[in-house]
Amino acid sequence: MRMVRMRSVDTVVRVGLIVLLAWAAAPAAGPGEAAGQVESASPVVPGTGFNHSAFVRGYGSVGLNPAGLAMPGTPGWSVSFPSVGAGQSLGPVTLSDLNAYSGSPVSAERREIWLESIEASGAQSGGGRSELSVVSLNVGPFGFQFSGTATARADLAPDAAELLLFGNAGRTGEARDFSLEGSRFDASAHSSVSVSYGQALDVELMGMEEEALALGVTTRWVTGHALVLGRDLGSEVGSDPLQVGLDWPVVHTRSEAGAMDGGTGVALDLGASWEGGPWAASLAIRDAVNTFSWDESSLEVRPGAAFFDGEHSETDFDPVAFDEASAAIRTAVSDMTFGPTVILGTGYRPAENLSLSADFRQQLGDGILHGPETHLGLGAEYRPDPVIPVRAGVAYITGGFRVGGGLGLAVGPVNLAGAGLYESGDEGDGAHVSLGFSIGAP
Repeated sequence: MRMVRMRSVDTVVRVGLIVLLAWAAAPAAGPGEAAGQVESASPVVPGTGFNHSAFVRGYGSVGLNPAGLAMPGTPGWSVSFPSVGAGQSLGPVTLSDLNAYSGSPVSAERREIWLESIEASGAQSGGGRSELSVVSLNVGPFGFQFSGTATARADLAPDAAELLLFGNAGRTGEARDFSLEGSRFDASAHSSVSVSYGQALDVELMGMEEEALALGVTTRWVTGHALVLGRDLGSEVGSDPLQVGLDWPVVHTRSEAGAMDGGTGVALDLGASWEGGPWAASLAIRDAVNTFSWDESSLEVRPGAAFFDGEHSETDFDPVAFDEASAAIRTAVSDMTFGPTVILGTGYRPAENLSLSADFRQQLGDGILHGPETHLGLGAEYRPDPVIPVRAGVAYITGGFRVGGGLGLAVGPVNLAGAGLYESGDEGDGAHVSLGFSIGAP
C-alpha cells in the first residue's frame, strides 16, 4: 500500500516536471542574444545567420550597431513596422527525439540512451524566446526603436530526468533516493525604448577610395514587466522510508504590481563602422553599461516546501515578502541582469549584387538571456534580381552550429522579408523565425 501511495506522489511530481519542461520548450521564444530589446528589427540579420553587422544600415542599426546610422547607404529615413521573431530550443533530448515516439511507448533502452546523454550534459534544458519590434526607424543619423522580448528556460537535473523517464523505481527497477537539486526555471519579459545617434568622421584610416568612418551610441531605457524564477534547493524523493520532500521556492512579480513596476534601468551601446572600396568592418559593444535590476518591492516568494511520507503531508506555498527569501534566491534574482556582448564584423562586396560578411560575437558574463556564449560565422546576400534578395549564413556557436536563410521582396522603397534559422549547441536544438515589413531599408 505504501508503494502505491508513493507512486501516486511520483505521478504528481512527474506531471509537474512534464508541464515545466513543455512550457519552457514552447516556441514562445528562441535562440539569439539580446539585451531587453530586439537586436535588429531587420530580418536580414537572422537571414544571414546573425552575420550582418558590418553592413547594417538604417533602422536596423539601432539595436545592432548605431554607427551604421552615419554610414553611406543609410537612407534619409526608413521605418520598420511591427516585426516579430520567435523560436525555441531543447536538448540534449530534442523535439525530434520526442516526436519520433509521438503516440507510441518509448523503450527502456531508448530512455536509457536519453538519460545517459542528459547525465553527460549535466541537465536537460529547454528554452524559448519571443520578440516584437513595435517600431524601429531612422531619420538621418538619428534612430529610435520600441521593442519587447520574453524569454524562458528550464533545466532538469539528471536525477529529476531519471524520475521523469523511469518513475521512482529508477532505471534499475529498484527504488532508490533521488535528488532534484540543480533543477531550475527562469522566465522574464522586458521592453525597451532606444534612441541612437551616429556621427560620421572626416578621417581616412587606409587611404582607400570612398572611405568612410563613423561612431555611434545608443541609450536605452529598459523596463521589466514580469519575472518568474524557481530553484530547487534540495528536493528529495526517498526510498527508505518512502517519502517526498520538496524545497523549490519560486519568486514572481506580485499580481497587484503594475506592468511597469517590475524593474527599470538604463543601458548604453557603443559602435564603430568603417568601409573603403569593397571592404567593410565594424565593432559594437552592446550593454557596455546596463543598470537594469528588478525592484524587490514588486516581487514575492512562495517557499515551495512540501513533505509526503504516505501517512503525513505538509505544504507551504503561501506567498511572503521577498525580503524573507533565502540568500540563494536573492542572489539568483540579483543575477538576472544583462552582461556586455562584443560584436566584430567584416564584409566584402565582390559584385554589386553580392555581399559577403563575417561576425564574431562574445558574451561577457551571465545574465537573463542564455544564448550561445561564442559565435563565429559567415553570411551572404545575393540578388539574382534587384527585387528578390536571397540570404544565407552559417556559424559555429558554443557547442554546435547555426544555419540560417531568408528571402525578401523589394518593390521601390517597400521591403518584405522573412528568415528562418536553426541551431544546435549547448542550449540544445532550436529554431528561430522572423518576419518584417519596412519602408526605406531592408
